[in-house]
Amino acid sequence: MNLEKQCRGSLSTEVVLLVPVMMLMVMFVVFVGRVQSASMAVRQAVDVGARSGSVAHTKDAEQRSFMHTNAELASVQHLCSSTRIHTETQRTDSEFLVVATAHCVVRVHGLSFLGLSGPTVRATSTEVIDQFRSSR
Repeated sequence: MNLEKQCRGSLSTEVVLLVPVMMLMVMFVVFVGRVQSASMAVRQAVDVGARSGSVAHTKDAEQRSFMHTNAELASVQHLCSSTRIHTETQRTDSEFLVVATAHCVVRVHGLSFLGLSGPTVRATSTEVIDQFRSSR
């Protein structure tokens, strides 16, 4: 009987102490998932942009790459609070390259109480401009 009196209310105390910790862990997992999703989306966007620029004529490669990268990022705008895109063509000794770069500040809406700011994920993709396809 004495042991029952000592243990009374211990479950309530454990729940009160553990639930906030468990909720923080769940919210942190959600945060990491958002960062990972944004990272994959940005990588996909620059890959599509660079690939589409590689089949355009050299003078149109930057614009086409920018347009397709922007369109890909627009489809996942719920992941990014702001984006920045830069495309350029570069010349090496024997070939032209199109380079697409994108930056995304991850949206942390609903998770701001964790005290974490939205990290910036970046990706760059480079493709060789296909001179035979782009000359048609």
